[in-house]
Amino acid sequence: MDIFDLVGTQAFSGIGRLGVERLSATMAVGRIVATRVAAAVDVPAGAESLRDGYVVRSQGRKEGRELLFPVVGEIAAGSAPFGELAPGCACRIFTGGLVPDGGERVVAQEECHRLGDVVAVGETALAERRTHVRGRGSEIARGAVLLEEGARLGVDHLLALTAAGVEEVEVALRPRVAFFCTGSELVAAGEPVAGGRKSSVNTPLLHHLLPRYGAQLVEERLVADREEEVAGLFSRLAAGGCDLAITTGGMGPGKYDLVEQAFVAAGGTVLFDHLPMLPGRAILFGRLGETLFVALPGPPYAVRTLVHELVGPLLLRLQGARQFRPRAIQATLAESCRLRAGHLLQVKAGVLNIESGRCTARPAQVGEAISCFMLFPPGSEASLPGSFIEVHPVEM
Repeated sequence: MDIFDLVGTQAFSGIGRLGVERLSATMAVGRIVATRVAAAVDVPAGAESLRDGYVVRSQGRKEGRELLFPVVGEIAAGSAPFGELAPGCACRIFTGGLVPDGGERVVAQEECHRLGDVVAVGETALAERRTHVRGRGSEIARGAVLLEEGARLGVDHLLALTAAGVEEVEVALRPRVAFFCTGSELVAAGEPVAGGRKSSVNTPLLHHLLPRYGAQLVEERLVADREEEVAGLFSRLAAGGCDLAITTGGMGPGKYDLVEQAFVAAGGTVLFDHLPMLPGRAILFGRLGETLFVALPGPPYAVRTLVHELVGPLLLRLQGARQFRPRAIQATLAESCRLRAGHLLQVKAGVLNIESGRCTARPAQVGEAISCFMLFPPGSEASLPGSFIEVHPVEM
């Protein structure tokens, strides 16, 4: 279960991938690929030796339990192709060297002994099933699909792309995101907090969380709880300039909660204005012209939760990600968790632990790194250790 199940897909209809751009594979790490990526060349480009030794062709001259092959050359890794190896001959070859045409197998050097211009190889070595030759395209064949459309390009993918001659890829544009933390009591980090003022915790939280989902931050600032300032904010947003705008705070029923009123007055369309979950009752999702808009509640724990469950998936969807919804797994609750009574889905920050094949989760303590979010169905008032619960791992 996730927010997309709770709200239904209709609220998110019309949200498609943004444009695309072409980048070098190195610069595209972490981005969502916009088109299928295929290998440009075979890997390896030719048959390669997997050992230091001698590459031989057909039967050499037999002498007792050994066969003798005249050595007609030497092949190092990176050297030009040798050409064709004549029947009954051998070449000294090193790991990574290109096996010449006609070469049937590489015999490891410890299984050979050199006699001047001749190498002697035992019959048993020539009868082994392993040839110590890696065939052309055996690792990656030209045209093989390396990344499907909508996949996130990781560092490990970069290894295969580089080897397979892929220099550039098409990726989705990063969503341009602006966020605004509302509240006349808020000050930026480092400013005095006397007289009822307090530092805006949500500012650094969003500054670091949103880029994990591909966001390109174009604006971030504090907005006081004054009608003219909040109205001016939405007037500017209506003019465009970003793909997604986010506010925190100002979503309650109080005198200074002005966000929803100002959003509607600016011409915004409300797609939903609450969620049947905690946190999430004080939330708004809509459109203001071409800009998507999400108004989050003010408490940082709620912001952290809703970024993982809603805002992050929205950003991934805007980039055409194949997997944009939070991944769900089953875990055993390791510690009791007290819940509010009611008929809402409750989501709690947690710590996920996998040990000896057993997956457990427990509530996260204040200041502890969050590695999952735990979901408790509507009607739950308490959950005891040993209960099976759904968790959404924090994977970025």
